[in-house]
Order: sequence, then structure tokens, then C-alpha cells
Amino acid sequence: MLAPNRVENAVVEDTVDSMGNDALRVLIVITSDAVPRLSGDALIRLVTRLGDRLGAEGEPRFPIVEYATVEELVAEARETAEFDADSES
Repeated sequence: MLAPNRVENAVVEDTVDSMGNDALRVLIVITSDAVPRLSGDALIRLVTRLGDRLGAEGEPRFPIVEYATVEELVAEARETAEFDADSES
């Protein structure tokens, strides 16, 4: 499980899953030092617990969980901006 001090932010938005069903996209922004601590088993437990908690709160949509560091998000934003600038040329 991720320790609270390793999570910088979380963003939740509506999406659809691969079958076209309504779902939730959950982007968890983590600290750089959290990356080596992530394991497949811990991530599966997190998604399972999140789904169970959402269900208990009356939210039927499946959570699609993604992780990124701030650095990764900044790099992705730069690439997108560069791509958009190249497309306009």
C-alpha cells in the first residue's frame, strides 16, 4: 500500500473501460521515491480495496488506476505541447 506521505495528489474523472462501460479514471500522483516501492501485489490490493470502498459508498463504476510522478506528468505535458506546436506548423 502507498503511504500517505508518498502520495502528492489524486485526480478522478469519468471514463469508459475497454468494454464501453462507465468507469472512473483515478490518477495517483506519487513522489519519485515511491516508485521503487511499488509492487504488483500492492497495486492489485489497492485497486481491490478502492473498488470495494467505492461500492460500499454506492459507486458502481470500476476504478482504472494509473500512477505517475510529477516529473513524468511534466515531461508528458512538454511532449504534448511540442507535438501540438509541430502540428500547427
